[in-house]
Amino acid sequence: MMKVILTGSTGFVGREVLSQCLAHPAITSIVALSRRDLPAHKKLKVALIEDFMTYPDSIRDDIRDAEACIWTLGKAHIPDNDIARRVSLDFTFAAAQVFQETCQKPFRFIYCSGAAAERDQTRPLWFMQGYRRIRGQVENGLLGFDNDHPGFEAHIMRPAMVLAQGSRLPKIQRIKLVMPIPSLPLFVAAEQHARQNPEKIAVIDTTKQQSFTFVQLLADAAALRKRILEQLGLTADLEERRIAFLVPNGYDYVATQWAVWAAGGVCVPLCTSHPVKELLYTVGDSDPSLIIVHPEFEKIAPSLRKGCATDIPFIGLEPFSRNEAPTLPSFSPPFTLTRRALMIYTSGTTSNPKGCVTTHENITFQASCLVKAWKYTSLDRLIHVLPLHHVHGIINGLAASFLSGTTVEMHPKFDPKVIWERWQDHGSSTLFMAVPTIYSRLNDYFDAHIRGTEQEDAARAGARALRLVVSGSAALPTPIKEKFAEITGQVLLERYGMTEIGMAISCGLEIEKRIDGSVGWPLPGVEVRLTEKETGRVVDEVDEDGMIEIKGGNVFCEYWRKPEATASEFTADGWFKTGDVAKRDSSGAYFIQGRASVDLIKSGGYKISALEVERKMLAIHAIQEVAVVGLADQEWGQRVAAVVKFREGTTPLELPTLRAELKNEMAPYKIPTVLKVVDGIERNAMGKVNKKVIVQRYWPDKILLWVTMTTSEKHDVPTGNESDASGSSSFKGINEKALLRKLDYRLLPPLTLLYLLSFLDRSNVGNARLEGMTEDINMLQNYPGYLSSRFFLGVAESGLFPGVVFYLSMWYKRNEQHYRVALFFSAASLAGAFGGVLAWEGLLTIVVSIIAYLWVYNYPSTAEFLSKEEREFVQFRLKNDSDATRDEEFTWSAVLDAFKDPKVWLYGLGFHTMSLPLYTLSLFLPTIIKELGYSAAKAQLLSVPPYAVAFFLTIGVAIASEKTRSRAPFIMGSSAIGCIGYILLLSQHRAGVSYVGTIFAAAGIYPAVAIVLSWPANNVSGQTKRCIANAMQISIGNLGAVLGTQLYRTETAPRYFLGHGFALGYLVANMVVVGILWQVLRRENVEKERLREVQGLSPLMGDVGDAEGEFQGDKDPRWVFQT
Repeated sequence: MMKVILTGSTGFVGREVLSQCLAHPAITSIVALSRRDLPAHKKLKVALIEDFMTYPDSIRDDIRDAEACIWTLGKAHIPDNDIARRVSLDFTFAAAQVFQETCQKPFRFIYCSGAAAERDQTRPLWFMQGYRRIRGQVENGLLGFDNDHPGFEAHIMRPAMVLAQGSRLPKIQRIKLVMPIPSLPLFVAAEQHARQNPEKIAVIDTTKQQSFTFVQLLADAAALRKRILEQLGLTADLEERRIAFLVPNGYDYVATQWAVWAAGGVCVPLCTSHPVKELLYTVGDSDPSLIIVHPEFEKIAPSLRKGCATDIPFIGLEPFSRNEAPTLPSFSPPFTLTRRALMIYTSGTTSNPKGCVTTHENITFQASCLVKAWKYTSLDRLIHVLPLHHVHGIINGLAASFLSGTTVEMHPKFDPKVIWERWQDHGSSTLFMAVPTIYSRLNDYFDAHIRGTEQEDAARAGARALRLVVSGSAALPTPIKEKFAEITGQVLLERYGMTEIGMAISCGLEIEKRIDGSVGWPLPGVEVRLTEKETGRVVDEVDEDGMIEIKGGNVFCEYWRKPEATASEFTADGWFKTGDVAKRDSSGAYFIQGRASVDLIKSGGYKISALEVERKMLAIHAIQEVAVVGLADQEWGQRVAAVVKFREGTTPLELPTLRAELKNEMAPYKIPTVLKVVDGIERNAMGKVNKKVIVQRYWPDKILLWVTMTTSEKHDVPTGNESDASGSSSFKGINEKALLRKLDYRLLPPLTLLYLLSFLDRSNVGNARLEGMTEDINMLQNYPGYLSSRFFLGVAESGLFPGVVFYLSMWYKRNEQHYRVALFFSAASLAGAFGGVLAWEGLLTIVVSIIAYLWVYNYPSTAEFLSKEEREFVQFRLKNDSDATRDEEFTWSAVLDAFKDPKVWLYGLGFHTMSLPLYTLSLFLPTIIKELGYSAAKAQLLSVPPYAVAFFLTIGVAIASEKTRSRAPFIMGSSAIGCIGYILLLSQHRAGVSYVGTIFAAAGIYPAVAIVLSWPANNVSGQTKRCIANAMQISIGNLGAVLGTQLYRTETAPRYFLGHGFALGYLVANMVVVGILWQVLRRENVEKERLREVQGLSPLMGDVGDAEGEFQGDKDPRWVFQT
C-alpha cells in the first residue's frame, strides 16, 4: 500500500494517469497538486498548486507521508523560448522546494510525459539542471515515459513501489505507457486468461500466418483505443459514438472491435462483400463518428468517402503484427454495461435494413449462455469461417470463445479443401460452427475429392475427433445432417437464434438430445413461449403451432433510431415477437416451422410447413437444393410450389414422378403441385433463401397476391376487420372486372357530373362575355376587383378537383386510377362542348351536389352498395398496391415531408405550366373564334368541335397511358400537339387554319392535364402527404390560371399575340419540367431497384410489412414510381 503525490499536467496525460492511480488497488491515497479542480473521489485530496505556501496541515501531513511524487508533463509544459523555460524552471524549483521542506527527506520523483513533450530535445537537460539546483544531485536519475505504448502497470506503479522500499532505479529508462482499458467482462476474462498463462493464444490469423496472445490483444486494443480518441479530439470516452469499420476476418478485426469497445464506442462492422452503395446505406443510417478502413479495402475508401452525406473522418488501419514482448495494460472501472455496444444491420423481408443494437450486458449474457450450454473451455480450439457482420460469427464464434479462453483460428473465407486439411491435423481444432450450406459443400467435397483416396481415413478420424459441431442460421435439411454424420460420425447440434436475441434455444450436448428437426430447449436464463397469432393466447398444448416469443437478458436494446419499429416488435408484457412459428413436443423440445410470413403455407384449410416439405424432398438423392413456397390460388388459397436444383449426373424428375416419390413420405395436400427446375438457388451469406424473390422471379404474376396473403395479418383496414389471411379462397365468387364496373357506375357519374357543372359554369363565362355580360352587369374590369371576385370563386371551387383525385385513390389500384381521373376530367372538355350549345346557367350545380353528398360513400368499408365480401375484396386489392387501406393519423411531419419533397414541387410546376393554356382556352375559346371573323352565335357553336375532340382524346390517351404504365411520354407528346395549335394561331392569317389551331390546342392540352393531375396521386405515398401534394399541385397550378386571365386583352385582338405566345411558352416549359421529373423518377427507381435486389424485396406499392419497420411512404424501396 502506498500514498503518492500527483502533480503537473491536468490535461490529457494527467487525467489518464489520475484515473489509473484511482483505480489501482496498491494506492491508498493521492494528493493532487493542481491548477484546477478535479472530480471528487474518496482516495483523492486536491490542493491548488498556487497556494502551496498556505497548505493546511492535513495536506502537508499527506505530502510528508507520501512515498513518491508522480510528475506528469503535458504539451502545455513545453517551453518554446528562454523566458518560458525560465518561468517553467522557477515553478519546478518552487514546487520541489515545498516537497523537500515538507517531507524532511530527499524526495523521489517519477516522471511521465506525453508524446508531444517527448519530442522536445532540450527537456532532459533543463529538467535535470533544475533538480540539481534544488537537491544537489538527482538521486534516482530521470525516468522518461511516452503514453502511446505498453507499460503503465510495469513502469509507473512498480517503480513507485520500488522507490517506497528505498531501492535505486537505472539512471535513464525510456519506457512507454499504455492507456488503461475499462474492466468490461470480456476484457476481464481475457486478463485472467493472460495472467494464468501469458503465452495463451487468443487468435491464430491464417492470412498473416501469425498467432496473437490475449496479452497482445488487450495491449493492441488499448493502443488503437488511444488513436481513435486522439483522432476525434477526445480524452477518455467515445460516449456511445458509433465507429464503423471495414476490416477482413482475422486478428485485425478483433483488435479493432475491442479497441472501439475499450474507448466506449459502438461497433458498426461493415460487410466486406457489400458494394459501396450498400455500405453507404449502413454508414448513412448508423451515422458514425469515424470510419476505420483496412489497407485491403483502401481502393474503395475514396468512393466511400465521396458518397458520405456528412464529412466523416476516415483513418487507415495499420495491420498488427506479432509482438514478442507485449505488456498487459492496466484497467479502469467499467462503463455501465447497459451502454450500447454493437450495431448489426438485419434486413426484414419487407423493409430497409435496420440497425439492431445490443448492449455490453446483452453480449455478455448471450456469450455466457453458450459457454455454459456448450461447455467452452480454454482447451478448445475453434476454426472460424463465418462472416463477421452477423451475430453467428460475432457472438458464437468470437465473444463466447474469448470469454472462455478458447483459441480461435480465423480464416478469411470458407474453403472446403482447407477445412478438411485442418481436420486431418489431429488436435488442431475441437469446435466448428457453420450454416447448412457449408456442411453441404463439405459433404460434396468429401465425395468428390477424398472418398476412396488415401486421405479418407485421416479425414474421417480428424472430423470424428471434434468435440462439437454446430449448425445454425438456416434450417438444416435432414439429408445434409445424415450425410455429414455418415462421413464424420458427428451428429450436428442445431440451435435457434436471430440477430435480435443472439441464441435462445439449443439442442443438448448429449447425442440423444439432438433430435432431427428440433432446435432443442431454451438456453440458461432465456424464457421462451408460444402464442396464438390471432389472439395472443399462450399455447401450452403439445404439438400445436404458435408464434415464438422470447424474454431475457439476451434480447436486443433497440432498432437504431426506429422507436416505432422497436415498440412494434414487443408485446405489452415485454416479450419479443420473433415472427417465427414453432411447435413443442412433450419433452419441451421446439420444432421450428418457419417464418409466419413465408414458410407457413395455407392450402385448402390446411397449414403446411414449407421447411417440412423441403426436408422430405431433400431426402430424394436427385435433389440437391429446394425452396418451397406458397403460390396464390383462387380455389385453394395457396398451392404448394417447389423450386428445385437437381444434382449433376442425375435425371431431373418430372412433377408426376416427384409427386409419386413423395406420396409415401407426406400427406397428399403437402406435396407440391407446381415444380420449377433451376440451375441454382441464390442464398445470402448465412445460407438463407429469400422466398419473396423466388416467387417474384419465377411467378411474377403471383407476387402481388402472394405477398398480400402472407402479410395481411399485420395491417389494419378502416373497418377494423381483417380478411382471412389464407387469401382469396373467401373471394371465389367475386368477378373482379364486374366489381370494377360496379364501382365505376356508382362512383364516377355523380363525381363527373359535379365537375361537368362546375366547369360548365366557368366555361359559360366566356360565352356570356360574347353576349355583353360585362356591360350588362357592369362587371369590374380593374385588377383589384378581379382578384376579389376570383378569391370568392376559388373558395367555392378549389377543393373539388384535388379532393376527387384523392378520393378515387381510396377505391382503385394505382394502375386503374388514371383512366378514372381522365374520365372525370373529360367533363371539362364536355362542359366546353355543351356550353357552346347551352349558354345558360342555373341552380343545377347546387341540386346535384346535394344528391351527390347522399349518393357517394367515403370509404369502401362503408359502401352499402357492396356486399360484405365485395367490400373486403376491394380492400384486399388495395392493401398491397397502395396505402389506401392504411389507418393513418394526421401528422405535421407528413405535411412538412410534402413541402420538402422536390418531386411534389415538380408535380405542381407540371400543372402550373398546363393550367395557363387550359384556363385561357376554356375561358376565351369563344372569344378567340369570334375574333377570327365569326358571329357570336356561330363562335359558340364552333367551340363544340375542339372540346369534342379533346373529350375523346383525353379518354383514349388515358387508356394508352394506363396500358403502357407511362406518364411522361404522353404528357410531353400531348403538349407538343398543343404547341402545334398555338403555332398555327400565331403564324396564320386565314381563319380556317387558325380554327384548326384551336382544335390542335384543345387536343393537346386536355389529355396532358388529365395525366398531370393524376400523377401525384399515383406516386405519392402516405395519405396526409398525398393530400398535401394534390393540394399543392392545384394551388401552384392555378397561379398560372390567374396569370392567364390577364393575357387575352381586348386591345390585342384579333391575333392575341400576348396570350397565344404565353400559352405556347408555357407548353414548351411543361415539356421541360415533365422531362426533368421523368429523369428524377427514373433515377430514384433505379436506386430502389438496386436496394430491392440487395435486400431481397419485391417491387410492390404499399404499406405491406410496415409492422416490421417505420412507415416509409414513397421512400420505401418497394414503392415503384410510375414514370
